[in-house]
Amino acid sequence: MKKIAWLLAAMTLFALSCSKPGQNDKKEDKKQDETEAPITIDGDFTDWADLKGAVSARNSSESLWEAVKELRVYAQGDYVYYYIRFDKETMKEFFEANDTFPARVNLNTDGEFSSGYQNYFLQGYDFIIEMSLGNGAGGWATAENGTLCQRINDGWSELLGENSGLTIGKGNGYEYELMLDRTIFNDAVAKSAVPMPMGNTFQTSMRFYETSSSGKWEELSNMPNADGGYGNLLEVTFSK
Repeated sequence: MKKIAWLLAAMTLFALSCSKPGQNDKKEDKKQDETEAPITIDGDFTDWADLKGAVSARNSSESLWEAVKELRVYAQGDYVYYYIRFDKETMKEFFEANDTFPARVNLNTDGEFSSGYQNYFLQGYDFIIEMSLGNGAGGWATAENGTLCQRINDGWSELLGENSGLTIGKGNGYEYELMLDRTIFNDAVAKSAVPMPMGNTFQTSMRFYETSSSGKWEELSNMPNADGGYGNLLEVTFSK
């Protein structure tokens, strides 16, 4: 009897210590699903279609600019995602001209709008990220040349140079998506003379340019915009 009791106890312990076939796999799959990035930077924009929590701006009917039709922004985890839809004819002209298509992402991270850079939008912002959306050879660039600057004492101070991993993008047709790494951003900002890290809520906008024959950047579009001029920054909160 003692021997039988010992065998039953051993079998019980074995059963408790072992998972059912596929049980761990299901837990692992659930963990992967929870942490999976909602947007893949691959030039396929279908993952933006029904994305909940994204904020957006459309070109105003009385806008001074026509090149950009829509801007969407979404933030989750360590990343901020941008989607831009351009005017088809404008993009055709850009590719034919082999333009590098400069762009700026503007960011306000301290929730205060009376400081920072006061030009071009109705609210001030403290950071810009400059990059090229065009490759200069009739196609899209990957925006890996993004440089980060902060507005300090009425001037721009560079915090990150090109190829830091801060930004990456992909274009297809007349659409483009861009990803910003918040960890890299905050690591750089922490070393600034005036640290202003990106928390769970921030404000953002974008500016777009064309390159003149002399190499000068000329204003092409601004998003968001309002009737006859510039608009307010978009307020974005990281999704949980």
